[in-house]
Amino acid sequence: MGKVIWKESKVISIETMEGIYALAQMLKSPYMVFYNHFSDSDDWAGVELSNESILFCKASTRQFLKNSVINAHKEVVPLGNPNIPNLWIRRNPSSYKVKLWGGTDDELEFIMIGEGGGALIEMDIYEPGLNMGKVINPVISLDDRDHIDNCELTDQAIYPSFNERLFLCCKFGKNVSPDKDLIFQRPLSTEFKRYYEMLAGRWARD
Repeated sequence: MGKVIWKESKVISIETMEGIYALAQMLKSPYMVFYNHFSDSDDWAGVELSNESILFCKASTRQFLKNSVINAHKEVVPLGNPNIPNLWIRRNPSSYKVKLWGGTDDELEFIMIGEGGGALIEMDIYEPGLNMGKVINPVISLDDRDHIDNCELTDQAIYPSFNERLFLCCKFGKNVSPDKDLIFQRPLSTEFKRYYEMLAGRWARD
């Protein structure tokens, strides 16, 4: 992947896994909005973007932009003023050891950040300067499905785990977040195994 030229409203595709591409739109750097539009051919003819097709908004790292396969798509009309929520989740800073699927062939151990979940914050990505957000609730209850399901983590996207997350969104047909499921102690799908292998440093692309 060559240098990515950032331009607000530019529509791009990002290669995930298994030859699947995800559609996104650049906002204020480093934020992008990701849509529930996927393709195995990187062909987006006839695609119309809408607020209803938004999966989530996420900040990206230079590492993610450098290592991902990203293509611009001028044929797709960008969505004007995408509906970006102002409520986010800032995961707890403490680390802890995770052991998944113990005693099975899928067993994994690794260190995770976010023990106990996180805090609900209010943050406008378009505010100038360093925006750390305003804490609304310092402790999100583990059974607060509304906020956990609908608010994005403030973490930045990194390669390859974020590419895998996009692939999982395609596979499940909705927004999924293996990180949130883990730190908020939800049942974990074995379909997330490759994602967690990436976190554990036990995955390498062929």
